[in-house]
Amino acid sequence: MQPVLVSNRALVASLVVLVVVCSIVCTAQPCPIPHDINAGSGHSWPTEMRCAFGDRLYFSARSDTSGSEPHVWSPGGGVKVLEIRAGTAGGGGSHFEPCCTANGAFVFFTANDGVNGVELWRTDGTAAGTVIVKDIRPGPLGSSVMGITALDGKVVFTANDGTTGQELWISDGTAAGTVLIGDLNPGVGSSGPDKLTRLGGKIVFSAYSPTTHRELFVTDGTPGGTKLLADINPGTTASLPDWLTVCGNELFFAADDGTDGVELWATDGTIAGTRRVKDIDPGRNASRPSHLCCAFGKMFFAARDSANGIELWSSDGTAAGTQLFANLYPSISSSNPEYLTASGGKLFFSAGYPNFGAEIWVCDGTPVGTTLVKDIYPGSAGSQPADLVAAGAGVYFRAQAPGSGRELWFCDGTPGGTRLVCDIDPSSPTASGNPTDLICCGGSLHFVAQTATTGIELYTLAAPGATHAVIGEGSRPGRSTLRTRTGDNPVIGTALGLDVTGPTNHTGALVVGVPTPKPQKSPLLPLGGCDHVHFLTSLSFFATITAQSNFSFQLPVPNVPGIAGVAVNLQMWWVNGAATPKFQASNGIHCVLGRAGP
Repeated sequence: MQPVLVSNRALVASLVVLVVVCSIVCTAQPCPIPHDINAGSGHSWPTEMRCAFGDRLYFSARSDTSGSEPHVWSPGGGVKVLEIRAGTAGGGGSHFEPCCTANGAFVFFTANDGVNGVELWRTDGTAAGTVIVKDIRPGPLGSSVMGITALDGKVVFTANDGTTGQELWISDGTAAGTVLIGDLNPGVGSSGPDKLTRLGGKIVFSAYSPTTHRELFVTDGTPGGTKLLADINPGTTASLPDWLTVCGNELFFAADDGTDGVELWATDGTIAGTRRVKDIDPGRNASRPSHLCCAFGKMFFAARDSANGIELWSSDGTAAGTQLFANLYPSISSSNPEYLTASGGKLFFSAGYPNFGAEIWVCDGTPVGTTLVKDIYPGSAGSQPADLVAAGAGVYFRAQAPGSGRELWFCDGTPGGTRLVCDIDPSSPTASGNPTDLICCGGSLHFVAQTATTGIELYTLAAPGATHAVIGEGSRPGRSTLRTRTGDNPVIGTALGLDVTGPTNHTGALVVGVPTPKPQKSPLLPLGGCDHVHFLTSLSFFATITAQSNFSFQLPVPNVPGIAGVAVNLQMWWVNGAATPKFQASNGIHCVLGRAGP
């Protein structure tokens, strides 16, 4: 059965209804003013920014009156503080992680209330709904919770209870449901799990054990399912796995096997499926893969070989399919590709070039289509693009240009579409707002920047172009996934490319609907995070119905300027009355419709 697409006319009509109901219309605006969290010229130092459920931004910031505390931004609601510790000491706040538990949708984080030390907390975004989950290590020392990562309606994290060292824990959001799941370094010593990365129904991570040193481990959230994946550097010498990055059903990473240096590895989450992909620079020279990014169905990354220096490579997970993609600086000199980011069906990155410093580049998926976009800062110094983030048909980033210092830029992959968005600190030609920590959330671009009058504060730029964010996980056992293609965003007048994987022998429907205030847990569905991302109201409709378990789909976005800024959610629902369970759902995608650029 082929996917059945509703007519474009019906799609336009439905989205126009959303415009009327939501009444959200975005227009271009000049440089934003900061959220002056620490009033005056003092710094609030926003950090740990994380988008939750598609439209709420959580972060930590400080003020002279309340110290460092968790904060939350929401569209139309501005910024509010969630005070953990009264007074100027503050409770901190870090490692924010959204998760739909059986008891509701929460953001988990770490904080110190001054009595229990750094412990695991949760919040529903209100002061009354902000509570400590469990005092894992009683007393003021705290358990030093870190690395919170959602898995199947729970969160996996590391903590030290004072007896087992820093080890792996899991929580369902209740004290009774917060337990140790893996003491990989038995006794008071710590395995120090690090770089926790979700791969399907598992979390892959780096950890230390006395017999293997620091190697690659995996957990499914149970003690029995927490184990070593591979002793890559045999014995007590570490392979130091790094740059863990998911592409499709595999996770790529860099590791040192003790013989061939740091090279590209991959795993499907099983012992048998963990292998070195290729010895790119044979011998102990080490190619040191870095800046990994999934685009065009492959893994792109920077790597070094003795003949070409550090250049752009790609891999399909096989040795034969791992090749030098583009030698941007021919000879053994290096272009040093960095900040690889997929957006709008393209790959953007920063790289150097003969007679140019580091500038913004774009790739259309072919070597010949990998080109310098614009020489923003002529000469050898370069504009030094950094902190790239996807929005619309391109990326926002920080760059330096003559006469404006390091400020906020946008690039859609063309010279004409590469421009200064705003000069945050125009006080002098060399003054810089220096925007950092760029993140899109709730249809806005957020970043940290500085001026002499306001200090280092949080800025919010409305209408940054179309954006999307993944919500939650697919439900078990099929773990259906819904993803956009190569960073596509819902730009008006184009089609949003979607890739779907789902259970076999089920009929699926792609549902488009108005977001609810919070994701919901559905009693119809088996275990999984944020199963139900919107209600099936009269303002929801089926965009496609299919019996295929894996397919790609183009969702038209009407060319109606008035829908810029409207938020919709997408989700695949699957049904088979003869199966157990009868219903399954994919993760959700929170979309804010918008233009190709700011």
